[in-house]
Amino acid sequence: MVWGNVNFFTGEYYKNWGNSYQYGVIPTSYPSFSEMPFWSVMPSWSAMPWSVMPSIPTFSPWSPMTAGGNSAAAAGANAFDTAYAKQIHSTLIQSVQGFITKLEQIVKSDQLKGVHKAKIQGLIDEARAFERTLKNVSNITRETAENMQKEFDKLCRKYEDTSAEIQEDLKKSADASTSSSSSSSSSSTSADDEKIGLNDDGSVTIKVDGKDINVDPKTGKVAGSTNPSNAECREFASTLFNAIDGCGTDNDAVAQAISGITKDNVVEIMQMFNKMYNTSGDSMETLMVRLMNDLGHGQKKEYVPVILNALLERAEALGIGDDATILAEMGKINDELSDCSIDEDVVGKGLDRIAKVIADKEKSNITAAESKIKESKTKAEKDEAGEKAKLKTENKEKVEELKAEFARDMKQDLGLDRVPALSGNVTVKTDENGAFECFVVKVEGVKYKGYSYGNLAAKLEDYGYKAKDVLARRRTEMVA
Repeated sequence: MVWGNVNFFTGEYYKNWGNSYQYGVIPTSYPSFSEMPFWSVMPSWSAMPWSVMPSIPTFSPWSPMTAGGNSAAAAGANAFDTAYAKQIHSTLIQSVQGFITKLEQIVKSDQLKGVHKAKIQGLIDEARAFERTLKNVSNITRETAENMQKEFDKLCRKYEDTSAEIQEDLKKSADASTSSSSSSSSSSTSADDEKIGLNDDGSVTIKVDGKDINVDPKTGKVAGSTNPSNAECREFASTLFNAIDGCGTDNDAVAQAISGITKDNVVEIMQMFNKMYNTSGDSMETLMVRLMNDLGHGQKKEYVPVILNALLERAEALGIGDDATILAEMGKINDELSDCSIDEDVVGKGLDRIAKVIADKEKSNITAAESKIKESKTKAEKDEAGEKAKLKTENKEKVEELKAEFARDMKQDLGLDRVPALSGNVTVKTDENGAFECFVVKVEGVKYKGYSYGNLAAKLEDYGYKAKDVLARRRTEMVA
């Protein structure tokens, strides 16, 4: 990356367009800003932390051929090194301040969890400590400046690692949220809950004679089947009734109705006719029996195969094409159709029996689908409960890690010999899953919040309190 006239990723001297020397101050191994993983989830922060850096002044090259010979050259070199070291020192301070400013913007993001903010706040605390170190340096030398630059490089690398961890955690949380949404409890009425156990097309996969079949959980029919409306079935039933009832037969009406029978509506039409015109359930008054009694020999041979094939096609789709009853009735019907004299009762009742086997199977499919959905929801509930328990355990471990880090930072800041126990006034606020949100300390009835020891201690100091008086537990054994 080249900024202005300076190559900032080399850490070496370069001549600019004015033929003057400049020096790159950004760590040599640091990636370009667009490659920093954490910023990809923070689209509003397009400016790199280093953008706060001022333009780097140029240095005129020295030459051993200047007045004074070698001693003058050495003096020139020393002067250049001193100027360079001071410039690097000054620029590093400004870079660290810009780094802190950007991190302070990040830590305010609603996209981050408390544990994420704690990590970012920890980086802010380190950066502030490094800033104080930089400001306290006197008699800056080139070696010191370069060492400070290396320390800043380490801090930047730590930030890069932290941002990668946060991004990965955010991704896992998003995935878990999606999974949880599709696996909510059976008592929920959400759209996702209603899809538990269903395929993408809304069907349910059940076993029929060891084979997987996708069925409509509401009708029990094979997925993709067309479901005729009640109005459509009533129209078919009334047309056929009017065509065969009373004296004579309306052959044209019968022919038209039969031509509209398919595997998707044949059973429903037969059921609707019985519902409308055979309320007593008399086996001799079903649509098929009455139709066979009313049709002529040629019509039976023409229309019965249409009805039979529709029934058989539906049975095969359901996986019951080899059902014993269906095979037996089909054999009887075909025998009758090949005879010169067709027994209307055998054919009519045979078609009714095949239709009943199909209807019973579809009814059992509904029960099987409901059972499968219930099973899926129960499993989803258990999985969700297990994930929540696992999440709470992980969150608890993270909270303990942050508390330990809080205590270690306090030990270092206060110059204690041992890691102190936290004051009873210091608590950890967590969400419903036990995830860290922030540290809280109550002083004189007022609660102060922070994401790390340094963050909380700084807030307390702003209000005139000393961290050692508020955050460390008194009169208690110290934690090794």
